[in-house]
Amino acid sequence: MPDDKTDPGALPAGVFLPSLLREVADKFGIDPALRLAEAFGGQQVKLPRRARIDHTLARRVGLGVHAWLVEHYGGERITIPMGPRHPDKVRAAHRLAEVARLTAQGISTAEIARRLVIHERHVRDLRARAADDGRQMKLDLVPARVAEPGPGQSGGGGAASGPSAPRRPGRSAA
Repeated sequence: MPDDKTDPGALPAGVFLPSLLREVADKFGIDPALRLAEAFGGQQVKLPRRARIDHTLARRVGLGVHAWLVEHYGGERITIPMGPRHPDKVRAAHRLAEVARLTAQGISTAEIARRLVIHERHVRDLRARAADDGRQMKLDLVPARVAEPGPGQSGGGGAASGPSAPRRPGRSAA
């Protein structure tokens, strides 16, 4: 009978557990580790100095896991990890950056797709997303436009000083 406590196949391929959850999974199995993350992930938990059967942690994930955590971290406040990390989001950000880098080098869409083992359509989508992100970043960095005096106009005082409203083509200022 296989030992499912250390079975790396218990999680989908490419999903990794943060170290505390990995230790719990190695000792008690994947289910208690996932229950711990589901019940307390992202929270700080104050562990008692001694394991107690009535402690919330013991009731939610089992006395064995609770006792082990108390043995290692008793009396401390620890942060329970959110749960398995899905590197797909990290991988997507790297893929976007890689497409932008290769595009800047003048590499063709087909060649980028071949190198990254993705579809050409996905390369085009990533390029469009990078262009949209780039334009938005540039817009965020550009200060608001202020009308400067033209030739023959003074820059001082008057009701027209400060930012002026944009004019529509074909209309004169009244």
